[in-house]
Amino acid sequence: MAKPTKEDYFINDCDLSHIRNRNELRVIRLLRKQLPEEKDFCGCRICVEDVYAATLNTIPPQYAQTGSILMEHKPSDDEILRVLHQAIARVKHNPTHP
Repeated sequence: MAKPTKEDYFINDCDLSHIRNRNELRVIRLLRKQLPEEKDFCGCRICVEDVYAATLNTIPPQYAQTGSILMEHKPSDDEILRVLHQAIARVKHNPTHP
């Protein structure tokens, strides 16, 4: 998959590149804390990306633009950690790297 360009995020002079899933940084923060505690986790780029993607694909997305209203259901850190642990276990048992 080609890396998206800035132009890919424009529609009718409207820049959509700033609309982000608010859970992205929350998952990264929790992943940084959790990975050092995982003794037999590979930790290579592919495994970390797989855990990150699997976690984000499981929890409800929270896409919003600057100044947006807050979403109704914001998963708690405990909910995200539960999903994160499941993703780590899946990647440990079925790594996709060579």
